[in-house]
Amino acid sequence: MGKNSEKSEYRVLLFDIDGVLVSQGGYRKAFTDTVSWFMNYFGFPEIQIGREFADRFDAYGVLAEWDMVPLTLSFFLDWYAENNPQARPFGKLEKLNNLPRIHPAMPFPEVLWQKIPQIQDILNGEDIPALAVYKHCLDQKDQSILPRLWDDSVLSELLADSLNVRTSWCFQKLETYILGSELFEKTFHIPTEKGIPSALMTVNKALLNEKYRKKILEMNGKSLYVATITARPNLLPACIKDDKTEIISAIPEAEIAMDELGWGDERIKNVGVGILHYYEKKRDLPQDSRLKPNPFHALFAILYAISDSFEKTFNVVSTWDFPEKSENKINPFLPILPEGSMLDIAVFEDSLSGIQSATDAAKILQNYGYIAQTRRYGIYTNPEKAELMKTIGTKCFPTINDALDQYFSETDQ
Repeated sequence: MGKNSEKSEYRVLLFDIDGVLVSQGGYRKAFTDTVSWFMNYFGFPEIQIGREFADRFDAYGVLAEWDMVPLTLSFFLDWYAENNPQARPFGKLEKLNNLPRIHPAMPFPEVLWQKIPQIQDILNGEDIPALAVYKHCLDQKDQSILPRLWDDSVLSELLADSLNVRTSWCFQKLETYILGSELFEKTFHIPTEKGIPSALMTVNKALLNEKYRKKILEMNGKSLYVATITARPNLLPACIKDDKTEIISAIPEAEIAMDELGWGDERIKNVGVGILHYYEKKRDLPQDSRLKPNPFHALFAILYAISDSFEKTFNVVSTWDFPEKSENKINPFLPILPEGSMLDIAVFEDSLSGIQSATDAAKILQNYGYIAQTRRYGIYTNPEKAELMKTIGTKCFPTINDALDQYFSETDQ
């Protein structure tokens, strides 16, 4: 069933990356290593914040390590100020080397564990978590979640512009641990500590076996159309390299996974937060508003995989997303999908968000007269996530290779 078949039939594969195509753990290691570096800098090397704290952040709506790190440091400084009020004001983060020892009423890890759930009620759906907490502190002042830090300039440094690699020391350190020293400097052209290996390269390993890596790559663009839908940052496509729009999440993190699989050089299309943030910025939308479980994420990936053109995909999804600004009031997808096309969409995920995005994207296509069905394949990385995926009819498998065995047994008739 190729693109040029008589009935215009398309078989689309959508893959999450972490926990599906590659093993997890690299981002968590980068989180713990970054926090440990700062605890050492502050003079508290005995404070260990393990990956269970990152999992707790994740459970309460803080999904990205680039939010977890500055929030953890903010809670630490608030805790420190509670136990040593004379330390205020802190001022610049870089001046807080080897803080005087204190005798806390409660150890910091216990305080952090209690604080994290409170963030959930502060998230506003428009701002990234770090900025949402910062705005909350300015509004609630000494009644905020950071009652001793709300008016300190260090809070602004930590949370107000936390994704600015030029000014955020936290972000620089975290990305150094994620990318490694060499790739960090190549990406950002900013000097960093030498000799740090990439956590993504050293911890995460390919889960997709060699047989399926080759088979999918050979079929892509012929009888299959393949893309990732990932919350990893990713580079913008080469076709818009002259666009001067600054996207802080245009970082080669998804590409590291593609290189591990032998799928690099845009041979498999990545639709990560780099591309989504580019679209959101161009369309004046809140950051992460089009990220899965929003159907836009899967819809963009489906169209990008089929068209093989970023610019065409961008224009088509813009027409669908903003119909009031378009002259095409009938079917915005016609430049890519001929009328009446049949789409068999398979999504491989380890959590509900991508499954939901793909399912809802198929419904959108159905509303425009396309015959679209979704095959849902869950990968067991967490029993609770698996149970959630099963609630919407997802078949769950221990590995991506088992899931693909099932997929090809169903479709290669």
